[in-house]
Amino acid sequence: MNGAILNVLAICVAVVALVISSWFALRQVRYVRQANHLPLLAHMVQDFRNADFMRDIEYVEAGLAVEHDPKLGIANLPSPAKERVINVAYYFQALAAMVIFDVVDDEIVVYMMRYRVRKVWSAIEPFVLHEREYGHHKGPMLTFLEDLAVRCSEVSDEQADRRLGLRSFAKRVQAGTASAD
Repeated sequence: MNGAILNVLAICVAVVALVISSWFALRQVRYVRQANHLPLLAHMVQDFRNADFMRDIEYVEAGLAVEHDPKLGIANLPSPAKERVINVAYYFQALAAMVIFDVVDDEIVVYMMRYRVRKVWSAIEPFVLHEREYGHHKGPMLTFLEDLAVRCSEVSDEQADRRLGLRSFAKRVQAGTASAD
C-alpha cells in the first residue's frame, strides 16, 4: 500500500513538473517571438522618418487618383508615379507578409498601422483591381496587403483605444473631465 501511494505521489510530482516545464517553454517561445518585434518596430519608425518615403505615401494617398486613371493599372503608370506606388505598396505588402506568416504579432501591426494601411489600400485598390484583371499581373497581386487592409478595417479607432488603453485630452475635454492648466 505504501508503495502504491509513493507511485501515485511520484506520478503527481512528474505531472506537476511537466506542467511547469511546459509553461516555462511556452513563455520562452513568447519572449523569443516578442524579440522579433523590436527590430521591425525600429525599422518601421526609421522608414516613416524618411522624407522621401513619406512623400511617396502622401503622393499615393492624395495625388495618384487625381493625376492618373486607375485603368492604367500599376504597370502602365508613368514614372515617377509607378516607382512611388511600387515603393509604398510593396513596403506594406512585406509588412503584411510578416503578419500572415506570424513573423510579427498581427495586433502590433494592425493597431500601429491601421490608419495608414487603410488609406494606402483605398488609394491603390482601383489600380490593383484593374491590374489583376487586365494588366501584366493577371491574377493575384498585393493580396497580402489587401488582407492586412481588411484586418485593419475590422478594428475601429475606438476599439483600438480601448484595447490599448489609450487616453486622449480631446476626449477628456468632450466628456468634461479635463483639468485646466
